Amino acid sequence: MVVLILAVMWIAVLAPPLLRSRADGRPSSSVSSFRRQLSTLQRMPAAPTRLPSGRPSVRPAAPGTYRISSGYAPTATALRTRPSYDRRAMQRGVQRRRRQNVLVAMAGVVLVTGVIGWGMAARTMMYANVLADVVFGGYVYLLVQIRHAEEDRAMKRMWADAA
Repeated sequence: MVVLILAVMWIAVLAPPLLRSRADGRPSSSVSSFRRQLSTLQRMPAAPTRLPSGRPSVRPAAPGTYRISSGYAPTATALRTRPSYDRRAMQRGVQRRRRQNVLVAMAGVVLVTGVIGWGMAARTMMYANVLADVVFGGYVYLLVQIRHAEEDRAMKRMWADAA
């Protein structure tokens, strides 16, 4: 009963600011706000810039593309350079955040079902907690396997670049 009262109190504290931000039209997360700002910046045309020598420079217009201004022919090193933001790196970051969110949500389910099931001796919630524990353990195992595969790929890339 105490846990239920605490849950209701938390909802009473956290719900009004969340509902107010939704009503104001503000994004619910900083990620969506960042994406909106990034898409606005990508729609803006790239302004030509000049190097200290007075020659026009080559700068990326969008991820993976380059804009050449004033007929300047880029050198081989200018063509090899990539923008500091890599699409794959951004996707990895999004995947990592998504996995972290799922992990936190699953840990919350394990915690809530454990407190209700074992703390209040509710047999159905005990079974739900055991099931949640198994699923949570399997997910953590998969995350560890993914991390090892990423480390192996990074090591192979490092050795291939060194050769």
